[in-house]
Amino acid sequence: MLSTEMPVHRLSKKGGQEIRIIRRPPNGGQVTLYWKVEPNAVVGHPGQLAYRLDTWVIKRRLDQLPRPIPRLIRVGDLRQIARELDLGGDTNAVKRAFEQNASAFIRAKVAYRARDGREETFEGYFNRYNVFFRGQSLPGGDRAETVYVSLNDPYHALINGSTWRPLDYRYLRMLTPAAQRLYELLSPKIFAAIKNGHPTAWIRYSEFCLLAVAKRQQTKRRMQSQMAAVHQPHRASGYFSTIAWRSERSTDGTLDWAIHYTPGPRARAEFEAFNGGRQWLRRSPSAQPSVVHTKAEPRAFVSKATVATQEDSPAIVLARRFADKRHGTGTAVVTTSQASRATAILDALEGNLDLAIVAVDLAAQEGQRDRNGFPKHLGGVLEGGFVDRARVVRAEERRRASAHLLRQRESAVRERFDAWCRERADRRIAELDDPARQRLVDERLPRFVEENQYFVQQCELRGESVSAWAEPRILKRYGHEGEATFEEWRRLHDAQPTDSSRPDEALQ
Repeated sequence: MLSTEMPVHRLSKKGGQEIRIIRRPPNGGQVTLYWKVEPNAVVGHPGQLAYRLDTWVIKRRLDQLPRPIPRLIRVGDLRQIARELDLGGDTNAVKRAFEQNASAFIRAKVAYRARDGREETFEGYFNRYNVFFRGQSLPGGDRAETVYVSLNDPYHALINGSTWRPLDYRYLRMLTPAAQRLYELLSPKIFAAIKNGHPTAWIRYSEFCLLAVAKRQQTKRRMQSQMAAVHQPHRASGYFSTIAWRSERSTDGTLDWAIHYTPGPRARAEFEAFNGGRQWLRRSPSAQPSVVHTKAEPRAFVSKATVATQEDSPAIVLARRFADKRHGTGTAVVTTSQASRATAILDALEGNLDLAIVAVDLAAQEGQRDRNGFPKHLGGVLEGGFVDRARVVRAEERRRASAHLLRQRESAVRERFDAWCRERADRRIAELDDPARQRLVDERLPRFVEENQYFVQQCELRGESVSAWAEPRILKRYGHEGEATFEEWRRLHDAQPTDSSRPDEALQ
């Protein structure tokens, strides 16, 4: 979907970067891709909150609708949306994010693949959608009883015409903005790799920075440091099992890297879930290519000397990883001694290659702090205690991921409780006929005004205005009387979160 591929939001809190992408053929000629986002100066540039609103809420609503998607979309109550965005009751922040998204003006010339497989091109200027808050007039004259968005013509046509694939929104909510952006960009490639039997999917570092509106680093060390924070939650969750990169040059001659990702158990489980549990036919190992091929990938990149092939054993992969970290190259011939040391590390970790790579990377980090801290040979990773440290790091990552997941589930249970309380209160109030409602308000009005005397005096409320202000608040208080506490409600409804003593199960 176009909204997933092209950037609209600044994800960096420090970001002052202009979102402007221009591409021409290498030999010159007409522009093949143009994308520029012009924010509204009054409400500001769409940032991290506007991004979460677009992806956690609006896109999820769109994905739940059958195709073709209608133009007018019901989003929901502002307070409900605020809770979905982990903002508590801050509806003002939600409204501002809506306004930032709706008012961002886009100038575009883009090519995209239609749902029938045809290559289409769109060129024009547009805002993606209009937003209607409660009480405002909707197209057609009706009054909005909640928040709606109305998709504008170009964006509506692009969404209905372009290809799309579902995302795991529970997983998406666990990620930082940059990690979420990588998931959006890479998940279609991960799906293609699994479907076609390829061991890895890849993306260029420069392309990620461009589409994630991230600052592009010029050295390998800074690039790895920047991407480590992006990769960390995906490694911890098992979405990627291994990550490797290859240096290359961009068309403008600047240093670039192609980053290769091996799908982990979470990615494969997600693929099976979204494909109805279907088992795709896998080719034999000897028939599988070593990387995912696309039209944009240079042919010179596919070389047994530069990337691990399907025939490479885990020990060979680990030895090359160490050579890359220690000497800046992973292309050296792996000796029998190096393979033996790598095997010893893998045996100590019960064959867990991903955890063994973490141990090598920890050794590399030690070498960055102290030149003499990096082991001179692969066996030093085991002898230097980096294997035990890798276990500790991974256990802490899993503990944090489990704790985060449990907090999310606890929040979901509380949302159910809040909805139950509102429904119960609304039902109690609705059961009052007009005379009973008026008696209730009349009886409680003096006491209520006395409790809120300071506010009434400050607002200079008099006569009927006092009653008009107090009545809905008195009724709301009546509706919630006798309400169960959260713990009582949870026991009655058996709404318990997952046991935190079993983090492995909590992460499934």
